Amino acid sequence: LRRKLVDALAQVVYTLHDARVYAVDLSAKNILVRLDGDDWRVFVVDLDNTHLWRQLTHRRRIWNLAQLNDIPDGVTPGERMRFFHKYAGGDEPLLSRADALAIMKLTKERHERWRRKTGQVQ
Repeated sequence: LRRKLVDALAQVVYTLHDARVYAVDLSAKNILVRLDGDDWRVFVVDLDNTHLWRQLTHRRRIWNLAQLNDIPDGVTPGERMRFFHKYAGGDEPLLSRADALAIMKLTKERHERWRRKTGQVQ
C-alpha cells in the first residue's frame, strides 16, 4: 500500500505541474490522503497562494519537489526516490541526477532555516 501511496502522490503533483499550476506552499501539511478500497486518493489543500503560469519553469518544479521532500521521518530514502522516479515518468530531462541533488540541497537549506528560526540546534 505504501508504494501505491507514493505513486498516487507523484501522479497528483505531476498533474498539477503539467497543468502549469504552482502551489507556493506545497508541503506535506497540505496533502490529505484517503484509502479508497485498494487505491489512495490524494488531495492538495490550502491552495490560496497558487498560481497558474503560461509555462511552469523547471526551477519552480524543483522548488515544489524540495518542499515535498521535506516530509516527516518514516519515509524511506527508497520511497523518496520512487516518488521522484514516478514523478518524472522516466523522462530524464524532466528530473535528472543534478535535479535530485538540487532537491536534497534545498531541503537541507529549508531545515537549517527552520532550525535557526525556531532556535533548535542539532
